[in-house]
Amino acid sequence: MKLRSKLVKLTVGAALPPIVLCLTLGAVLVNYERDAFRRGAIDRNRAFMTAVDAEVRGHVLTLTALAASKRLEVDDLPAFREEAQRVVKSQPDWQSVNLTLRPVSKCSIPIVLLAVTCRWCRISRACNGRCAPICR
Repeated sequence: MKLRSKLVKLTVGAALPPIVLCLTLGAVLVNYERDAFRRGAIDRNRAFMTAVDAEVRGHVLTLTALAASKRLEVDDLPAFREEAQRVVKSQPDWQSVNLTLRPVSKCSIPIVLLAVTCRWCRISRACNGRCAPICR
């Protein structure tokens, strides 16, 4: 064997393992960064959803307190309007509170529906004894 071919084999043999190591470590690092980015995005989305849930929960709780007003039970709507106007002033995101009396299908039992129009959603609360929040 000539000296030249031995030197080429020696050079390739010496250079190949670091090249393979660099490629392997590069692939591992890219996968790690991709997973870290994905975890960060999921954590940010989870924090955002928690904040939105807390905000909506606060609106629903305030609306529930308003729906439990004694003025609605005794049909004193002018006094309820004043109370609702005070509540709207205390809620910076609220634009209006709507009170609607609707009969339920064939029976003549009216359901009181309170709806709040916010900057970013509409929250309704039916007040017929058992209330269930709806966010649209």
